[in-house]
Amino acid sequence: MLKWEDLSELEQLATTYSDFHKDMYGFRPRHGAEWTVEDYKKAMAEMHASIDRQQETFAGREQLREDGWCAEETDPELQKRAVWLAEERDRFKQERYGDYWDPIRDAEAPGMKKRWNME
Repeated sequence: MLKWEDLSELEQLATTYSDFHKDMYGFRPRHGAEWTVEDYKKAMAEMHASIDRQQETFAGREQLREDGWCAEETDPELQKRAVWLAEERDRFKQERYGDYWDPIRDAEAPGMKKRWNME
């Protein structure tokens, strides 16, 4: 079985980039076969910068949370708003998907309340 450390730096970066791209955009990239180590590093730096820009505003952080990323709030009022929005998302999913939505697996608000000591 092939181990991570057996891969070249280029192969490791290609794998990491592919996973990161899928996490960000929902699909694996359709390019990259001819990319260099620097190409992968530059592309990943651009994706990190995009996330950093989103984290600058509440709306951006909320979009990240909605997309499944963890984006913490330090302001207590914004924490309350983020929890309320997570609860609304939970209710919407339950109404829309019913039994197909697993509240244990997919619930956001309870975890957010616990993380911010709001229970």
